[in-house]
Amino acid sequence: MRFHWHGSQTLAPPRFSGVMGWISWAAATLFVFYQLVVQNSYAAMDSTLRVALDLNVSASSIVSATFLIVYGLMQVPAGMILDRLGPGRVLPVAAVFLASLTWGFSFVDGMWSAIILRAAMGFFAAFAFPAAGLIARRRLPVAVFPLAMGLIDGVFGFGLWAGDAGVAAMIESMHWRSIMAVLGLGGLVMAIVCFVCIPAIGASTRPPDGSILGDIRRLFADSQVRRAAFVYAMLSGITFGFAGLWNVPLQEAWGFTHREAMQFNGWIFVGLGVGGPAMGALGMRIAWRRPLLVGGVVLALTGVMFLLFAPAPTDALFLDIVHGFVGIGISAGILCFPIGCRDVDPARVATTIGLINAAGLLAAACFQIVPGLVLGLTHEPNLVVVQVVLSIFAVGLIAAIGVAFKVTKGIDQAA
Repeated sequence: MRFHWHGSQTLAPPRFSGVMGWISWAAATLFVFYQLVVQNSYAAMDSTLRVALDLNVSASSIVSATFLIVYGLMQVPAGMILDRLGPGRVLPVAAVFLASLTWGFSFVDGMWSAIILRAAMGFFAAFAFPAAGLIARRRLPVAVFPLAMGLIDGVFGFGLWAGDAGVAAMIESMHWRSIMAVLGLGGLVMAIVCFVCIPAIGASTRPPDGSILGDIRRLFADSQVRRAAFVYAMLSGITFGFAGLWNVPLQEAWGFTHREAMQFNGWIFVGLGVGGPAMGALGMRIAWRRPLLVGGVVLALTGVMFLLFAPAPTDALFLDIVHGFVGIGISAGILCFPIGCRDVDPARVATTIGLINAAGLLAAACFQIVPGLVLGLTHEPNLVVVQVVLSIFAVGLIAAIGVAFKVTKGIDQAA
């Protein structure tokens, strides 16, 4: 059974707007959660892996970012495949490969084998987020699309927290190879859930010029897509670059222990997990999307500036709160998807989601690699050097505020 989409008509067939639509969405969102645990587990094991695989800081940051680079480059192709074939046919296969590669990572013995495995993992993980967004747009009522994306972002935050703080707790009593093996086996269970719960339907009729470059040109001709992609890129730099890797060394440079730094950092992901659903629910009102987006970026910038330059004499509880507010601020980035997808061709929904996500992930990879390369040039980076180098995150957020103010089309008219 196929559904054919014409023009810009509503994408959610009535029979899939109820329980089955939400079940399919939940299964795809579980894949997102698993992908994020696998992706962010490297940050929790960074110091252990550097010793085990004989990596310096620069090499370790490259291994970590390899996942994001391939994941980001695959977002648009993954979106096009999902638009053509539907998530029911694609996700179970991608999940089996991702789980197998995660298990295989437990056998790596050096930098190059780690890079190859992380790259392959990023390739198959790339289908998770566009698929969940596509199901939210096609199988749920259009009005709840921002809410569904916000809930995905909530799962996103807790997935990052589980990969960060959860794996950090596991590594105190388990060998890192055992942890990767357990994650791999868990992924096979997730693949079965996707196979059972996501029907193999939902492919769309593609326009005749549906090439990768043709789709990218068409989407980037829309200024709303460009702006959404840029803001999301800068916020993703905080999610994956700052919280995903560099905030822990920053807090250690302030004199906190690794365990304390991991605890502080975990609150960013808690804030992201709480803020995502709230932003999605509030973003159901079109006129509120730009103020929420601008306010979120400003909140994230304020928190990051504080963490860069002021935490030394601060109470630990207050630092937890600041980290949580950073997470709430960056959770506003989820509004970039309903903003960017508002006027696009229905046959290109997954491709648009993939394009915005690709911008975020490729920026995040740069935000992971560049500080590592610069800090690698210094003999023993002290606090001042770390502060100066990591100021790149604040610069990105300042630029994002300016672009977020330009998000107007379809918003001012609806106010």
